[in-house]
Amino acid sequence: MQNFPLKIALNDSPEFTPDETRDLLTAMWYVSLLSMMGCVFNAITTFFLKLSTHGIGKMVLSISLVDFIFSISFIFSVIQVSESSCNIGAFLWGFGFIGSLWWSCCFAHCLFHSVKYETSDTPDKFIRKYWSISVIVGIIWASSSAYARWWKLDPRIGVCYQQMQKHYAKDGWTQTVLFAVPLLLAVGYCSGCYVMVIKKLRKMNSRKFIELIIYPLILVACAFPLIVQRLIYCACDDCEKIEHYWFTLAVYRCQGLFNAFAFGLSKRILEGFKAKCARSNMNSKKSSVYVSMDASHLRKKKNPPLPNYLKDSQASQDSAL
Repeated sequence: MQNFPLKIALNDSPEFTPDETRDLLTAMWYVSLLSMMGCVFNAITTFFLKLSTHGIGKMVLSISLVDFIFSISFIFSVIQVSESSCNIGAFLWGFGFIGSLWWSCCFAHCLFHSVKYETSDTPDKFIRKYWSISVIVGIIWASSSAYARWWKLDPRIGVCYQQMQKHYAKDGWTQTVLFAVPLLLAVGYCSGCYVMVIKKLRKMNSRKFIELIIYPLILVACAFPLIVQRLIYCACDDCEKIEHYWFTLAVYRCQGLFNAFAFGLSKRILEGFKAKCARSNMNSKKSSVYVSMDASHLRKKKNPPLPNYLKDSQASQDSAL
């Protein structure tokens, strides 16, 4: 059995046949599609349980939106496009990528502030600042990604995708600035907040802010394998294995899906669904009681009691018979 080549050299000499490349990109698109479904689930659940008016609900909607934009950008890797369309994919990717990192850091900041000052109004207090900075940084990063032509057209199959440079540390400065640096900073910030918060919560013996922990933790879990893989490649060109690259990339793209699991299985959401179900069951029981009362009332109307003079007339007829 032939082993995979050790280098990612998509810009120098193709290591996969066109069919193999297309199959890999299609598989990665399915991973992104699952994340998109997770983002839609989070948004629907937030509106269904009427959490969108609260700060934490607005933050969930925000991170779901940027995760959705990040995931849908990969549609350009499975449809036939022109070279100019690659910039659209790069723009969407840049906005979704940096937005996802930013909102994960916002959850970490919100968590740290809430635990430090023992307050639950942090999301409402900072939500406008979070939004403003998210839009500004997102547009800057998206424009930079498009300008740097982060996505390139593969003329063999006519689709766009991120093509890693062979000499990552030397020639891939755009990858370092646009991808590696913000990812490292976000993971470092979330990890630092996570460690400090866990220590504080242990001293307090409290689970009050536990739902805010999960989003920064998911970012760390999804990004850590990819960071390690890229750092190893920077230090050792011959250590790269192509299957490791695709695996770590797939794990990172699952962030939206994991966020959906974390949100959907959280205590607040489960209790919200239980309350909704209990309320609907109560309403259905009430409606069934009203229907039965209306039916009995209608039966009484169909057979009204006879007047006294008719009762006497009917009694005389019965006696005559």
